[in-house]
Amino acid sequence: MHYQKRRILINLICSEIHNQRVNLSKLKSELMLKTKKYDNCWLTLLDMQKYLLIGTSILAIWSTRARKFNSLIRLMRYGFGLWNVWKTIRSFKETFFKKYLLR
Repeated sequence: MHYQKRRILINLICSEIHNQRVNLSKLKSELMLKTKKYDNCWLTLLDMQKYLLIGTSILAIWSTRARKFNSLIRLMRYGFGLWNVWKTIRSFKETFFKKYLLR
């Protein structure tokens, strides 16, 4: 009798483990489908790494030789800073309206 109960318990545990494995493989395939876009972007970025390295090296050498280029870089930094300020203000405005005004 004790042997039969033990055998039944082992079979139940094995079937539960099997069901968990099936669910895990199903969730894995769903995860792969959902993250496919990000994986492709990451692989593209890794493929571009050598070109970016060469480009930044050439840019560094050229920027030491050309004075006008330094002003262009300064202008780009200024524009990037303004863009970040705009994003911060917009984000603050959205959270402020959601939190305090739209109760």
